Amino acid sequence: MALVNRDQLDILASLRESVNDDKIALEEEVARLQQQLKEAAEKNKMQLEQINGLLLEKVNLQSEGIGQREKMLQRERDFGCVSTCPVKQLADRLTYGRLVICVRRCQDRACRRT
Repeated sequence: MALVNRDQLDILASLRESVNDDKIALEEEVARLQQQLKEAAEKNKMQLEQINGLLLEKVNLQSEGIGQREKMLQRERDFGCVSTCPVKQLADRLTYGRLVICVRRCQDRACRRT
């Protein structure tokens, strides 16, 4: 009977050692996964900050674009169309670049009306 108990004790000791080895391996795996989770959370936070910055920049650019469109519409109202103004008067009021832009707009309007 002592031999049976001894065999059982040896088997139990072997099982305990195996379980302890498995426990150590699992604890190392948990630590590695926790580190990966921490790194992923930091990366996520950084990307979220970048996205928020880009969205803010987008909103600012859109509002600038709206402001520019409003200015262009106001200029158009102020100066009217090239076809209604004599070229000499218009050239006195506008620079060459603005004249070209105004002519293009009028041509575009004429194309849209036909």
